[in-house]
Amino acid sequence: MRSAAEAKGYRPVDAADETGDWNADLTRREARLAQREKRCRAVLFGNALVFFLSLCFLATARLSKPSLLECDKMTSPYSPVFNGGVEHWEGDFQNAFNQTSKYRGPPTLELENAWEELWYQPGVGLTMDEIAKLNKTRPGVSFTEIEGSDPKNPTYASTLEVFHQIHCLSLIRQATWPLRMFNESWHSYPWFLTDELGGRMHVDHCLESLRLSLMCYADVTPVLAENNPMRPTGLQLDFNVHHKCRNYDKLLEHVQAHGIDVPAE
Repeated sequence: MRSAAEAKGYRPVDAADETGDWNADLTRREARLAQREKRCRAVLFGNALVFFLSLCFLATARLSKPSLLECDKMTSPYSPVFNGGVEHWEGDFQNAFNQTSKYRGPPTLELENAWEELWYQPGVGLTMDEIAKLNKTRPGVSFTEIEGSDPKNPTYASTLEVFHQIHCLSLIRQATWPLRMFNESWHSYPWFLTDELGGRMHVDHCLESLRLSLMCYADVTPVLAENNPMRPTGLQLDFNVHHKCRNYDKLLEHVQAHGIDVPAE
């Protein structure tokens, strides 16, 4: 006689089948857990790698210091001369009150030539892209092209500000001496000063140029006071100040090797 379950079409589950299904389900769960564990490990490893690399980057950034040249580029307007024309030296100025120098004293041909060699130098060529780096491109202004430059990408004339500044300093120096002390046959004869009004305007322009530059760069190097009982005040300033400087000879060498002829103003 059939049981009620058999009468309704049900069959008792075999114990072996039930165990197999349970094992298969367990295997699938274990596989999913294993995959999830692998993904978690990969994420943890990736995070740890990013953290480690970040620490390395920060440590390198803190330990590595920029060079003087890199600092120059970051704290100065653009100049093509930074590419090969700027080196540095460190030392004390030789600038005592009684210090001798080929740049001191009354006008002589040798002294005037020495001053002129400091600033009478070739110009520097710039492309329009380089002019843009100086923030000097503006409507209605055209720049002087160098003769023979590529018409598709012209080279434009410029001079270095330091040459203009030393020219100005030399002109002010010349203005402190009577014109009769200069010889008109000298290349460096101060023709600017022969016209009283024009000469005065030129000197004033130069004074203003140097004032602006000195205040812009604002040298904050301390000038030490030394005790000196021989002085009325009992002290004297040490003008042999310690400085870090750009190598001017290197600058001249670079400009002379790569410079251009600039038309006279």
